[in-house]
Amino acid sequence: MRRYLLLFLMPVFAIVTSAATIYKWVDEKGVTNISETPPPGKKAEKIDAPAPPPKKVTKEAQAQPLTTVESLTKEAAAGNAASLRG
Repeated sequence: MRRYLLLFLMPVFAIVTSAATIYKWVDEKGVTNISETPPPGKKAEKIDAPAPPPKKVTKEAQAQPLTTVESLTKEAAAGNAASLRG
């Protein structure tokens, strides 16, 4: 159950953390600049950029089982036991 909750929450956290604040200003030459950091000593318009749309997950990726730490541990243990035997 925890695994499914984690799978649900991971994309939510990714979307929330991917929204960025950007700054827009015009310099002395009349050039419009856009940056993630405001210019020092100049007035800039703060723009809250929308988060990018979520990536599409292919049917093949959905059909593949997730690799868990437990299964990797079992795999490593089996490999170690095999190498000790022969």
